[in-house]
Amino acid sequence: MSKLVREMQEEEYEFEMPISMIDVVFLLLIFFLCASRFKAVEKKLEADLPKNEGPNAIPTKVEKPNEIRVQIYWANAKGQVISSPNFGDPNDVVRGASLDTSGAHIVIETNRKPRRDLNDLYRTLAELSGRNPEMPVVIDARQKVPFKWVIGAIDACKRANVANIKFQAPPVEGGGGSDWWWK
Repeated sequence: MSKLVREMQEEEYEFEMPISMIDVVFLLLIFFLCASRFKAVEKKLEADLPKNEGPNAIPTKVEKPNEIRVQIYWANAKGQVISSPNFGDPNDVVRGASLDTSGAHIVIETNRKPRRDLNDLYRTLAELSGRNPEMPVVIDARQKVPFKWVIGAIDACKRANVANIKFQAPPVEGGGGSDWWWK
């Protein structure tokens, strides 16, 4: 045999990869990501499904959360709600008739029951919050009520150990809906 053939037979061959292993891993990863199918979003058509059936059904009877509502407003001698004791206020017109502002006084109510004064409010809040200390108290005062009455209601809440005090925002003009002020 020739010398060249003998050298070729005695030579050891090693397998050499022309590309690195990390490149192959990334190519396989990209292939599997492109070839796989992802799960479709569930409840995609929730708006088109009936709302009175199924696991997320809307209850037919909606219960209001338990709360103590303190309402403070101006009233005239007849008990009609007025916005302020100033005669001729344009907000005091109901269905085209101006309200009488004689005998205007502040009215404090708790859950639609009138209270004599801030001490009576304190006693009522102490009794109601004693039953359920976590029950929120919502102070709902008309816009032109003097601030001292709102502060007095807050003081009554603190004296009665009410920890959860909230405030009701005044109604938006032209916002629609009902306003409890006009009984």
